[in-house]
Amino acid sequence: MREMFECAVLQVPDQVGIGPFDGGGRIKLHVYDLGQAAAAAGTENGIASDTTGLIALSALALQRYDACLLYIEPANLPWVRIALSRARSVLRTPLLALVREVRAAAMADLLALGVKDFVRVPVCSEELRARLLHLPGRAQLQEPTSAYGATPLSASRTSSPRPQRSCGIDIASYEPDEPFRQAKARIVSGFERAYLRQALARHDGNVARAARAANKHRRAFWALMHKHAIDAKAYRGAAPSEHEADHDALPTAGRSRHRVG
Repeated sequence: MREMFECAVLQVPDQVGIGPFDGGGRIKLHVYDLGQAAAAAGTENGIASDTTGLIALSALALQRYDACLLYIEPANLPWVRIALSRARSVLRTPLLALVREVRAAAMADLLALGVKDFVRVPVCSEELRARLLHLPGRAQLQEPTSAYGATPLSASRTSSPRPQRSCGIDIASYEPDEPFRQAKARIVSGFERAYLRQALARHDGNVARAARAANKHRRAFWALMHKHAIDAKAYRGAAPSEHEADHDALPTAGRSRHRVG
């Protein structure tokens, strides 16, 4: 497997950043000051009054990285929405959000604006690496690496197109000697996690609506959430009503059959 991911931690002028954090030894973090990069490119005029175009201006330079990391909190949400809307047509590097106290409805908007995935702060390095590995649109991240005889990263970017991905799962990211059953289980598990998270984010953590949209029985949807330790509360913008809480409660053996629907 790959041993090191190269990530740009985007720093915005006059905004509070996430500060230093541990990449876990297998993620190399590069602080990327958007203001300095724009000034170095000769586009300093207008930056002081409007910084929402900085991500778009840096889109080409950011292609050298495997992913971009952007800290998002309620205070900078308006800026992020505008910046992403301006950059979505030109930014080719997958963007992963590091979020603090961002509600599910806002997170759904960010996913629609081009954020590929998110990790909650404080950041767990292992979770971050797992999300990076399965980022949608991250064609530049390929497995296996040279340790298994694969081509270098620089050469992989010019190789032939790889199979299409669904919900951020790269169906070709397996190791040469990995048993078929093990590779299949790992990829299916990654697909399930990504699908559940996206469905819950789109429906503000409402399990019943997410299950209906997925065309799955609510009991089966809950079973998958339990399997992957996904909590619907993390995707809710506000506390659920009593009706919603009863509607979304985990099914128990004592529940009458007529209430299952």
